[in-house]
Amino acid sequence: MNPTSRFSSVLLFLVGFASLGVVVVFFSYASRIFTSFFIALVIVLTVSPVLFNLKKRGVPTWAAFIMTLLVLLAGILVFTVIVVGAGQQFINALPEYTAQTEASVSTIEANLAARGIDSLGFDSGAIAGLFDPGKILNQTSGFIQGLIEAISDVVLIGALVVFLLVDATAASSKMAAYISSDNPFFSRLSRYTVLIRRYIGITTIVGLVTGVLDTVLFSIIGVEFAILWGIIAFLFSFIPTIGFWFAAIPPTILAYLQFGFPTALLVFFGIVIINGFAENIVKPRYMGVGLDLSFFMVFFSVVVWSAILGSIGAILALPLTLAFKVLILEGDENGRWFFDLISDKKNNVSAEVENRE
Repeated sequence: MNPTSRFSSVLLFLVGFASLGVVVVFFSYASRIFTSFFIALVIVLTVSPVLFNLKKRGVPTWAAFIMTLLVLLAGILVFTVIVVGAGQQFINALPEYTAQTEASVSTIEANLAARGIDSLGFDSGAIAGLFDPGKILNQTSGFIQGLIEAISDVVLIGALVVFLLVDATAASSKMAAYISSDNPFFSRLSRYTVLIRRYIGITTIVGLVTGVLDTVLFSIIGVEFAILWGIIAFLFSFIPTIGFWFAAIPPTILAYLQFGFPTALLVFFGIVIINGFAENIVKPRYMGVGLDLSFFMVFFSVVVWSAILGSIGAILALPLTLAFKVLILEGDENGRWFFDLISDKKNNVSAEVENRE
């Protein structure tokens, strides 16, 4: 007799749902610490092969560790300085853009009223409010502020990277017995790390190229805060399918406020061409396989992890969701239906990655 048969499915669902709520609240309450840890963990998972390759080439362990660490910390510091500086400039300039958006909405409302919209029973003010770009700019400001707060803990992130990198050098010898014994969990963990390394590595390279090209485009046209929007495009490249659409909206609105509708269209289509080509052609070609998550699950995970961890949750959403999918759901026969439901394909991408390795 199955011991769980004594409990109704409704009770089990309620207990599981309540437990999930406790976990979500706990993550939200300690989001600052967990965010720093997740950032450091993703960084170490991505760069640890560089450390191992240096050791294979005959570089002493201590020298390989120091070289990898110095490059990492320098990159983190430079990125933090650029994001904080450019982001703070945009936040300081937001009141000026808010005034421009209010004037734009007033103009739209006046044009609608002049064309007799109110006489047809519609509220021209409410309709004009739907086209208020100030709301999006305020949300963008909130995202940038949250991003600044997340990466401003550069000392904590740096310390976590150091300790995780130290443990990474000894992890293979510690786990050798478990890996060689074909432990199912460690087999899934190995596939997960391979997939994340490939995804983060290729996305970083492609995202850097698209971010630079976007920055050049914005600079040529004259859109303000071109570097900031290039960085946003780079970060949002870590959100498959929908990321570059989100990244296209703020600079398009800014171009509209600065130069008008034709220039805004030019900026928008320029981003779509550059980022769309990278997202749909370049990245799939080099990755070989995707993350095997449905379109809805990508969007839903971004929303959920953003609510739990703040702005940086949108960037970390896919690695965290994939960890839950591969490490937990794949090993649970009772939850296999949910594993298949949130997958993009019928085949198991994790197995494909394992075979390719």
